[in-house]
Amino acid sequence: MILKRDYWELPLLRKGRIMLDAIARVITSPLGFFTDLAEDEKKAGGAFWVVLLVVVLSAVSAYFATLPQADAFGPDSPIAGFAVIAAVIIASLFSLLSWLIFGLLARIAAGMNVKPWAVVGYAMSPQLLISTLIIIIAVLFPVKVTPIIADFSDVEAIREASARLTQEIQSSIYGRSSMILSYVSAAWWLFLIYLGLRETSKDAAKAIRGTVLIGVVYAAFLLGPWLFGNLR
Repeated sequence: MILKRDYWELPLLRKGRIMLDAIARVITSPLGFFTDLAEDEKKAGGAFWVVLLVVVLSAVSAYFATLPQADAFGPDSPIAGFAVIAAVIIASLFSLLSWLIFGLLARIAAGMNVKPWAVVGYAMSPQLLISTLIIIIAVLFPVKVTPIIADFSDVEAIREASARLTQEIQSSIYGRSSMILSYVSAAWWLFLIYLGLRETSKDAAKAIRGTVLIGVVYAAFLLGPWLFGNLR
């Protein structure tokens, strides 16, 4: 019989506790955590599990973000179902690929000895908190949208309805909150990447170079669709 005090000694639960402790330290004491990361090779592998948690929560957050669109088009519309599924898949892939890509950029800018994928992965820890807050807001303050009743063969009518839907979502409590929290998450993430690269490389110049490179590429990912959309 396993006593309650021994539960945390089970291998799986022990690893979970270690991961949660690491996430908490990244959020509350990042400088100390990344200083320890620079000296402890075993900590690097834990970043992968943080990334997987971020992927899962990003998918859940994307699901709630797409629900207003599904409500607008109606539950029987194939567009609604496709939008929800596509959003979940894209959010999951984006989170995973961003870790791989930005880890590679960190390596290019600062070198392999800085544990680039571990730094970038652990720096994603605040996204767990931000995504959870966004999901809670989505549940507590659901977005009310105007149903879209239009001829789907009329491209102009669909474009106008979609623009109205976007405006309704952005002006809602959920829309405004998620936008602000997304900016906070991005700034927090970049700050942690800077700290992580600085502490693992012991070189502020490398840390700045890596953080700026990642920030520029990240901004390009976010602004690219908007810029190309305005050019058309």
